[in-house]
Amino acid sequence: MVFFKVLRAESKFWQMIGRGTRLCPDLYGPGEDKRNFYVFHLCGNLEFFSQDLPGTQGSLQKSLAERLFEARLGVLTAPPTSDVSARVAAISPTSAAASSPTRAYSSTLPGPSTTELPR
Repeated sequence: MVFFKVLRAESKFWQMIGRGTRLCPDLYGPGEDKRNFYVFHLCGNLEFFSQDLPGTQGSLQKSLAERLFEARLGVLTAPPTSDVSARVAAISPTSAAASSPTRAYSSTLPGPSTTELPR
């Protein structure tokens, strides 16, 4: 569930939380029902209604556009080679993402909080 709107009516807040608690049999396949749900809150609704729920911090990763740009830049700056497989490996977005380090500032940026609620 994503809260991307400021809510100030408590009844509407709990109605929206209640939507996440709805049962959904076989959601993930036969016999695999929904057991929990996540709340992504971006507008301070949980804090406004004094709900101190257990949460986790998300992680940041490079966007696809950034990974593709870096891969293409790597091709341009790499020494010329006649080996086709080396060129393909150089422009592969997965190789660029795997070889690049995690951003140093990722843990200091405020990101959306996620909260897992039991049904």
